[in-house]
Amino acid sequence: LASFPAGVTDATKTAATMAVNTAPAPSAPVPTLASPVPSVVVRNNGGHPVQGVPVTFAVTSGNGTVTGATAQTDKDGIAAVGGWTYGTLVGANQLTAKVGTAAQVVFNVTTTAGAAAQVAKVNDGQSAEIGKALPQPVAVVAKDAYGNVVAGASVSFKPSAGSVSPTTAQTDASGRAQATWTMGTTPGAEALDAVIGNLPAVAFAATAMPAAPSTVTKSNDGQNGVVGTVLANPLVVTVKDSYGNPVSGVTVQLVASGNGSVNPASPMTDASGQASAQWTLPTVAGSATVSATVGSLPAVTFSATARAGAPAKLIASSYPTSGTVNTAAGDSVRVYVTDSYDNALSGVSVAFSGSGTASPTPALTQNNGVAAARWVLPKLAGPASLTATVGSMTATFNVTAVPGPAATMSITGTDQSGTVGTTLADSVAVVVKDAYGNLVSPQYVRFATASASGSVAPDSVLTNAGFASAHWTLPTIADTAYLTASAGSANATFRAFANPDVPAVLIKGSVSGDGQTANAGSTLPQQISVVVRDKYQNALSNVQVSFAPNGGTASPASMATRLDGSASTSWTLPSTGGSYAMTVSLPSAPSVAPLTFTATATAVNTDPCAVKGTVSLGGSVSGDLSTSGCAFGPSMKIDLWALNLNGSTPVDVRLQASNPLSYDTYMTMYRGSYSGQTGVIAENDDNNYYDGSSNSGFHVLGGTGQFLVGATQYAGAGPYSLSVSSWNGSLDGSVLDYYAVSGTNTMQRLESSDYRLGTRWSDRVMIYLKAGETITVGMSSTDFDTYLELQGNVGGTITPVASDDNGGGGTNSRMVFTASTSDIYFLWASASHDNSGGAYNLTIDVSAPAAVSARTSTTTSTTALPASGTYQRKVMDALNQGIKLTTP
Repeated sequence: LASFPAGVTDATKTAATMAVNTAPAPSAPVPTLASPVPSVVVRNNGGHPVQGVPVTFAVTSGNGTVTGATAQTDKDGIAAVGGWTYGTLVGANQLTAKVGTAAQVVFNVTTTAGAAAQVAKVNDGQSAEIGKALPQPVAVVAKDAYGNVVAGASVSFKPSAGSVSPTTAQTDASGRAQATWTMGTTPGAEALDAVIGNLPAVAFAATAMPAAPSTVTKSNDGQNGVVGTVLANPLVVTVKDSYGNPVSGVTVQLVASGNGSVNPASPMTDASGQASAQWTLPTVAGSATVSATVGSLPAVTFSATARAGAPAKLIASSYPTSGTVNTAAGDSVRVYVTDSYDNALSGVSVAFSGSGTASPTPALTQNNGVAAARWVLPKLAGPASLTATVGSMTATFNVTAVPGPAATMSITGTDQSGTVGTTLADSVAVVVKDAYGNLVSPQYVRFATASASGSVAPDSVLTNAGFASAHWTLPTIADTAYLTASAGSANATFRAFANPDVPAVLIKGSVSGDGQTANAGSTLPQQISVVVRDKYQNALSNVQVSFAPNGGTASPASMATRLDGSASTSWTLPSTGGSYAMTVSLPSAPSVAPLTFTATATAVNTDPCAVKGTVSLGGSVSGDLSTSGCAFGPSMKIDLWALNLNGSTPVDVRLQASNPLSYDTYMTMYRGSYSGQTGVIAENDDNNYYDGSSNSGFHVLGGTGQFLVGATQYAGAGPYSLSVSSWNGSLDGSVLDYYAVSGTNTMQRLESSDYRLGTRWSDRVMIYLKAGETITVGMSSTDFDTYLELQGNVGGTITPVASDDNGGGGTNSRMVFTASTSDIYFLWASASHDNSGGAYNLTIDVSAPAAVSARTSTTTSTTALPASGTYQRKVMDALNQGIKLTTP
């Protein structure tokens, strides 16, 4: 930029802009020379430096000065002021540069105070109590040589006594630094220097004033002496301030407890801070105190022990005026030993003497002045006394010794005899004494009978000179009676013998034998039994009883009652059936009503095939075919049992040999009456479908009224059990022995696990029809198309004899068939189509059986076959011997 390019005209030398080239530091102390020296750069419109243009510099604020106020720009367009010295006051300093019409340039610098050169002090000459801070902090103000306050100057505070905080402080924006000056602990003048750098120290003066009393201490505490006397050493109180300086001229207030006293009561402290007084102890023994108070300071308490004086009084405490012999009337006898001021004395020996025994003796008084001894009264009832002695002083206790509790009892009037419910001739009496033979009176004696039916009057009696009596009415129960008498721990038992009254009633025994039934000519299984009692129901022995039947014989016909009042006889019925009576009476007591017993003689039934009894639903019966008299066939016996069906509960009937290896069971079922091998409506042999044994069983649907179940056998005989239980009525494929009787109405279900009629799902049930009976079967379902088929024995072959499909309307079936022969038929409840099934309802009704002549020839039962598989059934040969056949 040393020269303009060729062809530049003078117009290009005109100043257009001016800018700062160099600027001094923005802050500087007063009054220093600006550094770096302010300069500007001048350019034309083309932005090129302009040389040789005059620039004028001028101070516009801060009272500073310049040298070389006008300067020519050099070849680089730069012009610098000769020099700029800032003003002496802290604050803003401004310098402007101007050239032509270009905008001026302004230089701004802020000046700060110079180094501290002068120091002024604040709050000098204060005073405060020793150990306390002056009311106002001491302070200094620092300024530079031009009077500008100096901030940030470090000031050190150094006291001659006491303490200052802080010891070093920085002056703030106003040039001020301060510290809190706490006086020393000794009264007097104190000084403090404040120093800034190397400037001369500024001296502060203050006065430490004396402090108020702060502590009160005591001397000669804890003394002891006799009540009412002056302690050997005076009480001393020392008062000091908080720094341990004695405080003189302070009044101490002394107050004694109880009726003690101090002299003087308000002493004043001397130069050593001490005050003293004499203490006269109170007249009450024990701890005593004196409180010492100085102003509002906490009180100081002196303690002393006031000892009791010499024994002067002996006082007996209250004691019961009566007590039980050989016991202490109270916890103990007590005497009280005191001095003349009634202070209790401990350790004084007291001797006890008198009737009975006292322990210990002598006894020492305790801290409460009491001496105690346990006084046991004499064993003999009457007046007793005990005297306590201390020196020439005595105190006496007087007590009346009364008898002790009842301990022994003697009795009269025991072992009497009388009739139940009457009063004994002699009264019962007792004499009550204590353990030492003293008669106990008054003392309640309580009489109590051991039986609720006895009584005693009165039941509670007060003894008179130890004696008490009462009248005993015996209980109404014939027996040995007992009466107890009790008084305290003493008791005794009276005994008496209560004898029965005269006969008053004749009753039947608990197992009387009345109303029995037995075969004519036999002896009743139970004896006829009676009991003779008096009016209180006591059994009477040795009373003659007569037994008189109006039929048959009594053995014995007469006997005396036993100890329990009973008498009995055996009654053998006459050989003729009918009702009979026996009269039982007491010949020696005609006023006692006789008794009548009845019995029924049953004519003997010789029918060997009579029904043995009833087997109930949920129950079982047992029998023995080896003893049966009813023949079912050659070498076959049968027992008949009644079975009542309610029509709504399907039943499961089972016959089991007690020893399955001993014989083969066979079971039949009849309508109403036994008809031998004809009219069998259900049968089973070798119940393979239950357990694989030779036991028998079948299931029965429907039926109302009484049926007969026959228990019979093949190849041997013996004991058996016959049971009947309920069954869910489901016709599934697990067993084949399903039988139905008229009145069947059951809900069933066809499913894939059932039998097959051909290839269709089917249920099968067997039913017995007599020739001429008509069976009506209905099958209805909303799940599938139903089909019914009835199969019977035609020429030795199981052949369909009737069927129906949709005869009941819609898909329901209804089949009606009249049997031409009496036999067991097979009823199939099936579906019309393969793989079809579901829930259905089955009803079976049979007309009243037609008259059928008895079968007189040997008949072979037909073999019933299922649609698939095998079915085994017992049949008869010509000799009615059992033969097992299997037919495919």
